Amino acid sequence: MLTALVTAATVSSSQSEVMQDSGGILKVGDSLLHLNGRTGSGFKFVAEDLSSIVLNLGPHTTQPEVAIGLSLNYGPFINLNVTEGANILPLISPNANTKGSKTVIRLNAQGWQNNRLNVESIVLNNEAKLQPYTPSKLAFQFIGDSLSAGQYLPNGVDGAWPFLTGETFKAEHNVQAQPGACLTDILSYGNVHGVSYEFFRTYLTFTDRLRTLYPYQPFLVFTPWGWPNPDGTVNQYYEGRYEEIVTKRHIQGDKNVFLVNTTGWVTYADVFPANQHPTTEGHIKISGLFTDWLKKWGLQPEASWPTLPN
Repeated sequence: MLTALVTAATVSSSQSEVMQDSGGILKVGDSLLHLNGRTGSGFKFVAEDLSSIVLNLGPHTTQPEVAIGLSLNYGPFINLNVTEGANILPLISPNANTKGSKTVIRLNAQGWQNNRLNVESIVLNNEAKLQPYTPSKLAFQFIGDSLSAGQYLPNGVDGAWPFLTGETFKAEHNVQAQPGACLTDILSYGNVHGVSYEFFRTYLTFTDRLRTLYPYQPFLVFTPWGWPNPDGTVNQYYEGRYEEIVTKRHIQGDKNVFLVNTTGWVTYADVFPANQHPTTEGHIKISGLFTDWLKKWGLQPEASWPTLPN
C-alpha cells in the first residue's frame, strides 16, 4: 500500500466563470464536471437552485444494476442502486427550496467489481445554474489492493479506510485499488510467479516512475498489518521488505518517503472471519489510526471544504 499526498490543481480558466445557461445537460468531459478515478470512479459538480437530477446511463453499465454513493453538500454518502436508462436521484437538502442556495453533488461507484457507470448525460432542472467546483488544496492518491478497496463491505470503497481518511481531512481522494494480487509463487492465470517473485524490484521501479509524476509530494509506504488469527497471532508477510524500499529511496537521495508501520493495527476482532478482510468497524479503526499518524507527522485536516465553506 502506498499513499501520495498531492496538491490539487487550480481551477482552469475554462472553469473560472459560472455557466450562463440555466439548467442543462452535463456530459463527461464538460469543464464544470469534476471527475475522479477508480476505485470509486465518479464525479462532482456544483449548482445553484438545483432541485432535480436525472442520471442517464448507457448500455455498458453493469447489469442488472450498480451500487453508487451520493453525497449532498459534503454530507454522508447514501447508498443507491442505479440501472441502464434514466435514474432520478433523490435530493434531500435543507437548502433545496431556498432560492440562490448552492448544492455540491458528489457521486461515485462503490463496488470493487460490477462497478461500471456508463454515464451518457446528467440532466438538471431548468432553473439550475452550474458553478465551478473548487478542489481541496489537499489530495490523497491511495494505491493498494482489496484491503484498500473496501472488498466485502456493504458500501464498498465508500466505507474503506482510504476513503474515510480523505473525508476526515476534507481532501480530494482517489483510490487506485483492486483485489486479486497473488501473494505467493503459484501458477496463477498462466503466470507461474506471484507477487513475491519480483516484489522488491517491481516496487522500486514503480516508485521511480511515480516520482516522475509527483516530483515533490511525500510518499507514505505502508507495511502490511498481516492476517490476524482467532488465537491472537498474526501471520505476517514480506517482513522487512517495505523498510528496505524506504531505505533504498533514502540512499538514492529521496528523503520524501516515509514508512507507516501498521503492526498491531488490525486484530481478529476487526476482520471478517471468512476472509480476514477488515469489517466496517475495522476500516473505521484503521482510518482513525492513520489519521493519528498523519497528525503526529504534521498534517492537519482542512478547516472547511473550499467549494462550500462552513
